[in-house]
Amino acid sequence: MESDDDFMSVASSGDDFLDTQASDDESLGEDFGDDFDGGFSKDKDIVATSRKPYEVEFKVLSPDDIDRDQNQQINEVSSILSLPPESSAILLRYGRWNREKLIEGYMDHPEETLEEAGLGTNFEGTPKTEVIPGFVCDICCEDGDNLETYAMRCGHRFCVDCYRHYLAQKIRGEGEAARIECPGDGCNMIVDSKSLSLLVTPALKDRYYTLLQRTYVDDKENLKWCPAPNCEYAVDCPVKQRDLRRIVPTVQCNCKHHFCFGCTLNDHQPAPCQLVKMWLKKCEDDSETANWISANTKECPRCHSTIEKNGGCNHMTCRKCKHEFCWMCMGLWSEHGTSWYNCNRYEEKSGSEARTAQAKSRASLERYLHYYNRYANHEQSAKLDKDLYLKTEKKMTSLQSQSGLSWIEVQFLDTASQALQQCRQTLKWTYAFAYYLARNNLTEIFEDNQKDLELAVENLSEMFEKPVPELANLKVDILDKTAYCNKRRVILLSDTAENLKNGEWSFNVECYEALPSNYGLGRNMLAGAFAGIAEHSVMYPVDLLKTRMQILHPANGGLYTGLTNAFSTIYRIEGWRTLWKGVSSVIVGAGPAHAVYFGTYEIVKEFAGGNVDDGHHPLAAALSGASATIASDALMNPFDVIKQRMQVHGSVHKTIVQCARSVYRTEGLQAFYVSYPTTLCMTVPFTATQFVAYESISKVMNPSGDYDPWSYDTTRRGEDAPPTRGLAQNEEIRSAKGLFNAASIIKRQFGWSGFLRGARPRIISTMPSTAICWTSYEMAKAYFKRQEVA
Repeated sequence: MESDDDFMSVASSGDDFLDTQASDDESLGEDFGDDFDGGFSKDKDIVATSRKPYEVEFKVLSPDDIDRDQNQQINEVSSILSLPPESSAILLRYGRWNREKLIEGYMDHPEETLEEAGLGTNFEGTPKTEVIPGFVCDICCEDGDNLETYAMRCGHRFCVDCYRHYLAQKIRGEGEAARIECPGDGCNMIVDSKSLSLLVTPALKDRYYTLLQRTYVDDKENLKWCPAPNCEYAVDCPVKQRDLRRIVPTVQCNCKHHFCFGCTLNDHQPAPCQLVKMWLKKCEDDSETANWISANTKECPRCHSTIEKNGGCNHMTCRKCKHEFCWMCMGLWSEHGTSWYNCNRYEEKSGSEARTAQAKSRASLERYLHYYNRYANHEQSAKLDKDLYLKTEKKMTSLQSQSGLSWIEVQFLDTASQALQQCRQTLKWTYAFAYYLARNNLTEIFEDNQKDLELAVENLSEMFEKPVPELANLKVDILDKTAYCNKRRVILLSDTAENLKNGEWSFNVECYEALPSNYGLGRNMLAGAFAGIAEHSVMYPVDLLKTRMQILHPANGGLYTGLTNAFSTIYRIEGWRTLWKGVSSVIVGAGPAHAVYFGTYEIVKEFAGGNVDDGHHPLAAALSGASATIASDALMNPFDVIKQRMQVHGSVHKTIVQCARSVYRTEGLQAFYVSYPTTLCMTVPFTATQFVAYESISKVMNPSGDYDPWSYDTTRRGEDAPPTRGLAQNEEIRSAKGLFNAASIIKRQFGWSGFLRGARPRIISTMPSTAICWTSYEMAKAYFKRQEVA
């Protein structure tokens, strides 16, 4: 869901208004599992009451608390390693405060650890300022008799004035504190706190320690600064980044600001961080303008120019290509006969695809607007409730004077105002959550909870706006409705959080596998051609080694004992150019073959329903993968024959044209397809399995679309020997009558080990070649998408 919208007039990611005192249900946190204590099970500062499913465990730290935690860890490491505290502090910052890993590394390699951390191994003596007669500073070139100088244990000495200016620039100018290095050229020794205290002013020293505090919090995964303006508190929470798919970790700072610990945005329960970022991007980028154009215009069936209908006649003529078509069915106008102005040809085959795309675009736009309008409405209502809250104290004072109630007795208005803000905040994000939510049996429960909360909020909001004289008589009703709103909010958040934690929810996120339907076959094929050329060009030397090592009876000089031996032998005897001999054949063939490969894949996948509802359809993936390899191998097989004839040791062929002519003249046309059946026996099951795995893992790891080909390499490895041997120099293999005959010859001559010759280059080449191919393909598709938006 990467498209954006131009109806975004009031929404803003920063306009969340949950900055007031929370109710009791917002103060604690959530367990992740039966064996997870959040790291605070023994902390006395954490209240041990039972938490609701949507709450997380956290602790707020003041600057003094942060200093105390730092000093405690520094002293512990100093005691264990027998190092000065200032040196232990540098070590801990180098290790990003991972004490166990740091101590282990130091015990194994003490000198290397000290050098890498910027400490050195010389701890003798105490650095101090000195006046050295005849000293000349390398920075300012001063050489006064009373020139005060300073040098750390590294021995690089400079005058104190230059040192002070250097440190002031680092601290004030660059905001650096943890990794200030010695000003000596090429020296990586870190300036410790004791040295700095000798050289800088008290104000600069305070700034230095403030920066060290920020570095400490930034380096620790379980600490984050409160994002509220001018807030100096940090929050300690055990939630890990990997847990953000199943929990929304909302915390409350001592400044009363609520925020998500995972992304530091304002509270967005019940929507997970990933969905929130996608939703905000969708609302900000204005790409929904494209959806509006798609819903209110149509494309010319021939040249795909965008056309807007500005009259009542269905007879359309494209100004660009002069193509005449019917606006209603998108079919050829000449096919309409006498039904020119009353078209009922909705099953017209020539226009069905255009009509389907039009309907999908309109439905997508209407669905988006449904959720966005409600999201924006609650955001706007939260602003109004915020303004109303600012007037609450005045209203409370007025009510107190008119009704004779005490100040404590009119606090129900403040409680109601806070409840309205919290519930509006929750409702706003329920619509972003619902937009991506895939329907299942639990969806109706979620929508019912959402409706109940919304009705309760509107009833309370209406009552809250009553004139002051009526509020005193409505106190009981307002308190009841406030309690009911809070109760409905807790029910909704608890149910949603439980299902999220247990993996009961699934989300509709845009499938990145295929380009949009209006992109056409050409761009898919162009992206595939780019991917094929990139893959085969980069991995060609490894492919050459594989071919050479799979030859049954190699010529003299072509027998290798291993991958490294093969590479070094070829480089030493034949030169580095040999590693690329025949590469032109794959460049010429890989582009068209991969264009056919990916083009067939996208067509068959669409035809088999693989893109329906952005779901995962294993049968469609397997069918599209098998069809793609059958089509592409038919085109690529002749080029493989040429390539492998040129790769073998002692090949006399110099160019692909000369090689092709020689094969055709001596062996006939069938030589180019002698191994085609064998290749299909290998690639069809492999590619079908590969694409099913690719589609499955893409859905889990979206949007990266990555997968791991190692699990398929074992299956492919043994099958790869027969086709290569059938294409190479062994006459008996080349005259074999089919796959099984070739396999029996290999078994008879070399045993089972013959099928595994060249396995190591195959293993080495499979992962990078697959990664290069698919990365290049996705890069090309992403480029086309960016061009379309531009």
